[in-house]
Amino acid sequence: MMVNENELSFLQKLDEMLKGFILSTLEFHELEEEREFDILPRGDQPETLKCRVELKCKQMDCPCYESQDYRCWLVAGTLCGGKPQGAFAQKYKSCFNCRIFRQFTDTTINSVYENIGIVIKHLGDKTKYIRELAIKDHLTGLYNRNYLGFIEGREIEAARRRSAPLSIIVFDLDNFKSVNDAYGHLTGDEILKAFGAFLQKQTRASDLLFRLGGDEFLLIMNGTDEPQCRFLERRLLEAVEEWNESGEKTIPVPLSFSLGSATTPDPRNFEELMEEADKKMYAHKQSKSERREGLKASA
Repeated sequence: MMVNENELSFLQKLDEMLKGFILSTLEFHELEEEREFDILPRGDQPETLKCRVELKCKQMDCPCYESQDYRCWLVAGTLCGGKPQGAFAQKYKSCFNCRIFRQFTDTTINSVYENIGIVIKHLGDKTKYIRELAIKDHLTGLYNRNYLGFIEGREIEAARRRSAPLSIIVFDLDNFKSVNDAYGHLTGDEILKAFGAFLQKQTRASDLLFRLGGDEFLLIMNGTDEPQCRFLERRLLEAVEEWNESGEKTIPVPLSFSLGSATTPDPRNFEELMEEADKKMYAHKQSKSERREGLKASA
């Protein structure tokens, strides 16, 4: 079958899209869960096509206004997530009825090209969603224990390869069970979310934060030595006191936690680091409990 130059160009772009999607699934690894391959061709729309102008949509209603691509059915989600967006919703019942959409699918080859693009975008969105479910804690948005299992060995190896220290801090919320019993699990969930947000605000983008389950949290800091780790511990304990007194606090009880750290310039296995940090965390929790009991006895 003979194809003209325009059709050949479309086929080449289609091939690039398919390769990009295949690579995006093959090359995924632990720290690249946010990575996306650009599977949408850019800059190939007809120069005269201004869909928001033709359809007289308000700028605020147009999901493509800040985008170089006029494919709102992809920019706003695969076929706009099944729901036409903005002012478009008053003009058409579905993307397939839109004359702009039809301009992209005016021939068989164009239609095949666009439909495969829609399928790739849809599968990419689903893949990203499934990855998020697999490695993120749904309540706090932090990484979960599953993800820790993937990367703990890699973090040790990365530190050893760079001859860099590796530090971790484990956290445990104080009296969390009592708060749950007194205020209910919904309030408990709000406390967990508040603590996750607090940790994110106080740490670097390169640090890895986990909710291990219940009220246990973990911070991994590659390249952080013991003095830096101890400084961060003090800063976190000071910052939570400030947070409790600030207008940011929306939970009915003060946010309180115990912590413990472990650092090694020559990383061993991760289990040893966790065991050391856990011991220090429980010692911190015990010292706080004893201090409270002492205050009660002296009152």
